[in-house]
Amino acid sequence: MARHTRSLVVLAAAAAVGGMVTAAEGENFVFSRTPPALETPTDAPPHPPGPANFVFVTRSDPEPAPSAPKVPTPSFVYMPPLPRSNPVPTVETPDQAVLLGEQIEALWLRFKSRHVDATGRVIDNANGSISHSEGQGYAMVLAARMGDRATFDRIWAWTRAELMAGGGPFAAWKWDPKASPHVTDPNNATDGDLLISWALALAADRFQETGYRDEAARIARAIYTELTVEMPFGRILLPGKVGFSADDRDDGPVVNLSYWIFPALDALAALTPDLDWAAVNRAGRHLLQVGRVGPLRLPPDWLSLAGPDPVPAAGFDPVFGYNNARIPLYLALDAKAVRAEFLPYAGQWNAADDLGPFVIDVTTGAAHDTLGGGGFKLVASLTDCIVNQTRVDPRLLAIDDTFYYPAALGLLALISIKEGHLACL
Repeated sequence: MARHTRSLVVLAAAAAVGGMVTAAEGENFVFSRTPPALETPTDAPPHPPGPANFVFVTRSDPEPAPSAPKVPTPSFVYMPPLPRSNPVPTVETPDQAVLLGEQIEALWLRFKSRHVDATGRVIDNANGSISHSEGQGYAMVLAARMGDRATFDRIWAWTRAELMAGGGPFAAWKWDPKASPHVTDPNNATDGDLLISWALALAADRFQETGYRDEAARIARAIYTELTVEMPFGRILLPGKVGFSADDRDDGPVVNLSYWIFPALDALAALTPDLDWAAVNRAGRHLLQVGRVGPLRLPPDWLSLAGPDPVPAAGFDPVFGYNNARIPLYLALDAKAVRAEFLPYAGQWNAADDLGPFVIDVTTGAAHDTLGGGGFKLVASLTDCIVNQTRVDPRLLAIDDTFYYPAALGLLALISIKEGHLACL
């Protein structure tokens, strides 16, 4: 988002103080109100104190110079999660699912043409055209969901040959076409491995291929035995084999809460029922509550669990950003998720003024860059539907993201709507 010399993008930093939700002073803006009590379902995990639901408001600089245009600037303020004027309908029509399915199919074909080459390599065209285990995993999940076996097999073959060349259960996280050798870092990324294992499980069911299930179970068992650790917060998921444990870092273990891909954890539990994946699931949901920090009560992308309370990890920007923007998407794909779990992430996109969602400094509440791409907006709009019973903005149903990452997230969000949130249309 372009910066303006007189309109610095600021989020009002809301904090609970003595029962009053106040907004710390942004540029020429102060907000203060006492919120009504939040409704919390009885089956919801406990919420820490403080505001949990925000919506964007806009304002313009006061008395700008005659030649200076007014530039709307977003701020977060507390908003009780009440139904809006356009409540979600309770009756769904079959035509909605059919039409959305056709839209998803068209977007999948476009995604393949842009981001999956003839060899099965998924290209991150916003990041130097590298490939990574996450991208391979997303594309495999999408191919399995779409019933596209030819594309699935091509992506899986490339992944196995290039990222798992040693025959181990984990995929190297990064592959650079300009480097020699192409794998520039042999360390894994656990979210990529989870996505690959989940995709293989989906493909085993969709294509009736037992070999996929065997490989998915092998990866799942390795993730649990080598990448999960029992600690006071529960059985946590390390982001990789190297670099994140208490032995590797003074502030370790360090976790990334967007690596808890809840529907994938359920799939892995079915593959390896002797392993306590439910404990991993519970730990992730617990950390999503206690790991929220700062005035806006958002979790940073990278979280240190070295002390009694989670804090932003050293050496990483303390932001809710491109990683954790996926959290509400993974919740939306989880049939067990309850409304209260979505509350911290509501109101991050102002549809009327097309503001946000933003990378947010969790320590100050300040907004940095816009999360670029319609996929992020679609996830935000879906979150608002689940929390506030607003319809998903229809403009977002035909998203045409040219970059791989928001395009993948957008497709998964559309699949989530079709399979579990059709009433949001």
